Amino acid sequence: MAKDAGKNKFRMHIEYPDGTIHQGKKDFRTWTDLLGITNFDYTNKRVLDIATNEGWWAFWAEMNGAEYVEASDVERGEDYDWGAEKDWDWINALNENRGGRDVLEFHHKNLNSKVVVKKESIYNASGEFDVIFAHGLMYHLRHPLLAIDNMYKCCKGMFIFETFVDIRNPDQESAESKFYRTTELGTVSNWTGATSGCYNSWLKDAGFKHVFYTDAGAAPLGAPRQIFVGLVDDTYKDLFIANPKLNYCDDEYWETVLEFTKFSQ
Repeated sequence: MAKDAGKNKFRMHIEYPDGTIHQGKKDFRTWTDLLGITNFDYTNKRVLDIATNEGWWAFWAEMNGAEYVEASDVERGEDYDWGAEKDWDWINALNENRGGRDVLEFHHKNLNSKVVVKKESIYNASGEFDVIFAHGLMYHLRHPLLAIDNMYKCCKGMFIFETFVDIRNPDQESAESKFYRTTELGTVSNWTGATSGCYNSWLKDAGFKHVFYTDAGAAPLGAPRQIFVGLVDDTYKDLFIANPKLNYCDDEYWETVLEFTKFSQ
C-alpha cells in the first residue's frame, strides 16, 4: 500500500510508470516540451536536481533511464540563504509545513526509487553530472553567481534553471541585478532580481560555452519567469539550436549586452 503523503498536497503533477497519477498544480511535462527535452535519452547519464523540493525532476530523470540521480535540497528554513539576521517567525512557519520533503519521501517509497536524497545547498554541491536542474532557486540566493560557478564545476553537459526575472527593467539585455534586502519581492527569502542579460552573462562568465534562454513569461511559465540553459561544450548544442522556443546567445547578442551594460559618462 502506498505511504500516505499526509496533509500535504502535491504541488507537482506526476505520473508513475504503472499509470498512477498524482494531480498537482504544476505539470512540468509542459516545461520539458518547451525545452525540447521530453524525449532526451538519459541512458548512462548522471543527473543532479538541486533545490529538488518534491523531487519531480529527479524522479522524471530516473523514470527515463538515468543511471544515477541525486536530489538535493536544504531541509529547514534556517538552512536557507540568510544575511546577518534570520527571520525566525518566517523560518518557524516554514518548518511547520515541510510539505515538499514529505511528498518527495512519499514518491521515493512508492516508486521504489534509487534516487540519492541529500541535504545540500547549491553552494556546496559536488560531483560530476551530465544534466543539472535547478528550478525556482536562483532568486532565493544572495550569491547567485557563486552558485552558478559551482554548477559549472559539477556540470559535464547541460545546466538548466528556471527563475524569477526582473521584467520591469526595460533593458533586459543590460546585465543588471537588484538586491532585495527585506520584503521587496514579497517574502524575506527572495534576494535577487536579475535581468535575462544578467543571468546569461553569469552563465557565460562561469564558463558555459553556449547559453540559451526562453522569452520572459513564455507559456507555460508565465510572467515573470524564464528558463536558462548553459552548455559546457558542443555536445548538446544542436538539440537546443533546433528549438524555436529558445533564444541563443550568439556573438551579436553579447555585443548588444556589452552596449547596454557598459558605463558611460
